Amino acid sequence: MRADYPPLPGGFGRAECALLEPVVKTDWHVYLLDAENAGDIMNAPDHGLHRAQLTDRLFELWHNDWIECLIDDQVVAPSLSILKEQFAREGDWPPDSRPLFYRLGAIGGAVWESLTVLDWAKFVSRTLNYPPGGQRWQTLASPDLDVLKLVFTADRLGCGLMPGVIRGTERWSETHPWRATYWKTLPVVAYQVEVEWDHQHRPGPFSEEEWVLYETIRRELPERTRWRKSFEEVCAEHFLDSGRG
Repeated sequence: MRADYPPLPGGFGRAECALLEPVVKTDWHVYLLDAENAGDIMNAPDHGLHRAQLTDRLFELWHNDWIECLIDDQVVAPSLSILKEQFAREGDWPPDSRPLFYRLGAIGGAVWESLTVLDWAKFVSRTLNYPPGGQRWQTLASPDLDVLKLVFTADRLGCGLMPGVIRGTERWSETHPWRATYWKTLPVVAYQVEVEWDHQHRPGPFSEEEWVLYETIRRELPERTRWRKSFEEVCAEHFLDSGRG
């Protein structure tokens, strides 16, 4: 890891990296980090911390601007008492009335980008929109048109990350600059496609050509869209067995 980032008290290792991993693309409820099946819920690696350790490490990340936390979509100043309330399993728990969310801060985003050696050309951003009328739309965007078409076709054929594309509703355009994630905007032209989407929709019967395309995309998609090192690759390269880098 680069040495020019502000140091994190107590160090930065596997556990801290695991806390950043779930919020690379979106924010999450803080209290879920203490759930028994947090990894499954958040589709993230196990941080391996008990509640006291979790509270301590998360607060250090928050206090040092590696992450930021929000209540009712408003960024709030670091508070150990607010953080402890999220993990206090008594009274109103889980704290759904005014839950605390967390996401990457500027430092955390830069560190995570450096560790995972991102290739933004292979990344496809997704934005969900819910305009009046009950439709659901998603916008996919990437600076690489071939990668974007591959991901869009995978969704259309039902073998992508979000199947349920309504054929014939797609609208293609360009955008500049490209907001790849909530924490990263790149000064590049990106291609984008907006399409109506319904998670219950399934593609109709395939032609023979579409079956061939379906199998080809299933084989090619993982490598063509490998935009980062995996969590385990990062840990093996940067962190000691003790969990501190």
